Amino acid sequence: MRGGWQHAGEPGRHRRDDSVLRAGNRAPGRAFVTGDAVRSGSRRRSRAGPFGGAESRGRAVLAHRRSARRLGRARPARRAEKSLAGLSAANAGLPRPRAEPGWRTRLRRARRRAMSSSRELLARLVAFDTTSRESNLALIDFVGDYLERFGVSCELIYNAQKTKANLFATIGPADVPGIVLSGHTDVVPVDGQPWTFPPFELSEADGKLYGRGTADMKGYIACVLALVPALTQASLHMPVHIALSYDEEVGCLGVRSLLASLRARPVKPMLCVIGEPTELQPVLGHKGKVAVRCDVQGAACHSAHAPSGVNAIEYAAHLISELGRLSEALRAADALDQRFDPPFSTIQTGVISGGTALNIVPEQCRFDFEVRALPTLDPQQIVTAMHVYAEQKLLPAMQAVSARSEIRFTELSSYPGLDIPQHSHAAELIAGFCGSRAFGTVAFGTEGGLFDQSGIPAVVCGPGSMEQGHKPDEFISVAQLDACDEMLKRVLAFASQP
Repeated sequence: MRGGWQHAGEPGRHRRDDSVLRAGNRAPGRAFVTGDAVRSGSRRRSRAGPFGGAESRGRAVLAHRRSARRLGRARPARRAEKSLAGLSAANAGLPRPRAEPGWRTRLRRARRRAMSSSRELLARLVAFDTTSRESNLALIDFVGDYLERFGVSCELIYNAQKTKANLFATIGPADVPGIVLSGHTDVVPVDGQPWTFPPFELSEADGKLYGRGTADMKGYIACVLALVPALTQASLHMPVHIALSYDEEVGCLGVRSLLASLRARPVKPMLCVIGEPTELQPVLGHKGKVAVRCDVQGAACHSAHAPSGVNAIEYAAHLISELGRLSEALRAADALDQRFDPPFSTIQTGVISGGTALNIVPEQCRFDFEVRALPTLDPQQIVTAMHVYAEQKLLPAMQAVSARSEIRFTELSSYPGLDIPQHSHAAELIAGFCGSRAFGTVAFGTEGGLFDQSGIPAVVCGPGSMEQGHKPDEFISVAQLDACDEMLKRVLAFASQP
């Protein structure tokens, strides 16, 4: 772990060193920093030697003050001191010394140096290989350092292995509801994809920025970070939170611990804007999903005596057929929702393996299936139905031949659907931010349903298109990145309203 992090008192949770005053707690129009780099109200002068240096000027001024006190005169004005220092330098034939800038000037200059455009920040983010199988800590450390330059502390919530972390930061008053700008830091693999551009290096061509994660969804994160300087200098009347998660691409795994932390806070945000690529169109809904692994344990024997064994592949086939029957039932007209494509819940089996040789009755078979359900359907209902079918229809016959036969279901991942009403406060807010009331839905899943289940209404709106996500030569257009910068400025304006 790099220096600058401090334990926050709970396992798996750390907080940035708070030596830099939170921007959200400072008085409007004032800037504060600590440390040796800038000292409030002080001016540094170099020790320039006997001719006009700090020691000579100090002795001259001190003698002048003592003389003034002896004569009963008032202390000379500061400009007289400066004139004396300049005269000393002039008499020595040296150029007049220049005073170093004050702490306010140096703070402004330091902040200007720290500021980066969304494009520059995107280049930094893309350079981190945050494929879901890898750690994201290098990227999180970069973001934490960047925020700290502007006096923003952040909280890290680690996974059990301390190899990945969520980041949560607040800018502005924390005692009133605010807005969360949320994104995931992990990306999908590039293995086996025919890339023309280097995937972990930002490349620009024909108004497009190429690199893994540019669309999904480091482009949005870059725009959020580019807004930080303006956020810290604004007089915010509500907080703007930054939430970055890990392992979204493999089942929305990381955000759950972040949400557990948010649920424990006394004040919940009023809205979460998840910046998945929607070409900056407001999305209010998506399907939920559950992915399940089924293991069938049978009994092996020579194929010449097949009835003496329990064929795991054949019983797996019965289970897959039942999934197909349930899938057809979900196509019923009364379950259609034309906002989605397809307008019904779906079930599909994607992976299967089993058996060792043709002349051996297979004792094992494994297959994976998924349910993508409309927001009105809990996908766990399908999993429960499969449990009942296995226990009532298959296991009795299997265990009549071999008592060690069994069927096991293991959930691999899941996330709930999202369905925000069009006339809700959340919908009105995102319409104002993105300048569109063309509310829609998406076929892919997001962390939005989990935020919504935690009592934080969530909408999906971000730059780029999922048509480019997960593909070789993934890209986001410069125009989309610029448009996202403008949308987030409207978020800032809203948070600054009294």
